[in-house]
Amino acid sequence: MKIQTKLGIFPITLAIIMLIVSLLVTLIISNSAIKNHVGNQLLTTAQSRVHNIETLLNDCKNVVRLLAVGIPFTNVLDPQIDYTRKITECNLRIKRTIDIIPYINRIRILNKNGIVIASSNENIGFDQSEKTFFIKGRESTYIGEFHKSVYTGNLVLSISTPIYVRDIFAGVLVVNFDVENKLFEIMVNRIGLGKTGEIYLVNKDGYIITPSGVFDDATILETKTNTEQVNLCILEHIGEGFLPEMEEISTIYTNYTGRKVLGTHYFISEMQWGLIAELDVKEANKPVNKQAVILIIIFSILLITTLLVIFIISKNITSPIVKLQKGTEEIIKGNLDHKIGVKSKDEIGQLSRSFDTMTDKLRNAQNKLKNYTEDLETTVNERTAELKKQFEKSEKQRIATLVVLNDLNATTKELKAEITERKRAEEELDKYREHLEELVKDRTQKLEEQNKELGRLNNLFVNREFRIKELRDKVKELEEKISDS
Repeated sequence: MKIQTKLGIFPITLAIIMLIVSLLVTLIISNSAIKNHVGNQLLTTAQSRVHNIETLLNDCKNVVRLLAVGIPFTNVLDPQIDYTRKITECNLRIKRTIDIIPYINRIRILNKNGIVIASSNENIGFDQSEKTFFIKGRESTYIGEFHKSVYTGNLVLSISTPIYVRDIFAGVLVVNFDVENKLFEIMVNRIGLGKTGEIYLVNKDGYIITPSGVFDDATILETKTNTEQVNLCILEHIGEGFLPEMEEISTIYTNYTGRKVLGTHYFISEMQWGLIAELDVKEANKPVNKQAVILIIIFSILLITTLLVIFIISKNITSPIVKLQKGTEEIIKGNLDHKIGVKSKDEIGQLSRSFDTMTDKLRNAQNKLKNYTEDLETTVNERTAELKKQFEKSEKQRIATLVVLNDLNATTKELKAEITERKRAEEELDKYREHLEELVKDRTQKLEEQNKELGRLNNLFVNREFRIKELRDKVKELEEKISDS
């Protein structure tokens, strides 16, 4: 592989990898950032809707509280006031209130035992003591579940609050608000939802209680949805008892229509409602896709620019090297007059100039070597002639030497024969010497034995002389004794 190819492939591959990785990282980061941005926008929209809903509910509660402290409603529970007069005033106030506030469609007053004593409908005398709105309404203002009115068929909220007579609990005021129009007006507002976004409310059991993109008014409170955000809302805020202030999260999931959506939720703790805000993933990803196209274009331009820069740099680097390589090939062929001539001031230029200098020195050395060779041939010829003469002389000396060598060979043979004879005589002398040594050894042994015998005889003789002397002394002593006697 050529060096130009190597220098091109590596940086190009590295540049492509770096650009692709940068693109992917940028897309991932921007995707996450845009997802968070869209999720936060949905959450902000949901919070705005929740704020409007809570404002509506607070307005309704304030209306009920004002009605509960009104004289007609407190008098109707006061046993000290004439029944006919107080019931007439109460019914008149109920009628006027419904006429003035059109979204109130029913008013009931229950005594402290839960019996309806006044109502906008014909249910006076009904026992409502087991109803939640009575039990909760004795303690404080209570908003009941969203439900359909059995009298009007409209979707209503029952709000109850205690009535006090001379600071003593006397009964409960229950007002049904037909909030369908006002509540639904808040929910169908498209601000902040784009083209495919929607917002709907679910109760604590997961039933949709407001219109949505698919479900109409007829299916409200009859259709249960089981999407991820609904389950998350119920589990986190209702099922597990988490705080309503906990952080909401945005997730991608399949909604009740089967579409992939980016959704979030906001919990209304007082009502145990969950407000679900959703936006189609395709619309949510439009900014990401647009940014991806822009990034791809930018990175493509950067890639092309990088490739051009790499090509130019590679060519600037490889051209002197190629020129240097061709120059070396010329020098290898024997063309020592060739000049590489790279004029750049970098290392390659220095190397090419070093090659040119080396070529000059090599050419000079070759010329010197040629001259030396010619001189050497002359010297060799002269030396050869001289050696030839010396060889002839040496040949004569060799012949004379051969004659001497023949004489030496004859003398050597005689010497070898004489040496052999001397060796044989030495061997015989050695054998004779060994025989003499054995004879001397035997003779010495015999002499030693004789010496030992002579010594023994000498000892015997000496002993005999001593014995004779003793005998002589004794004879002499006996003779003297005999002479004395």
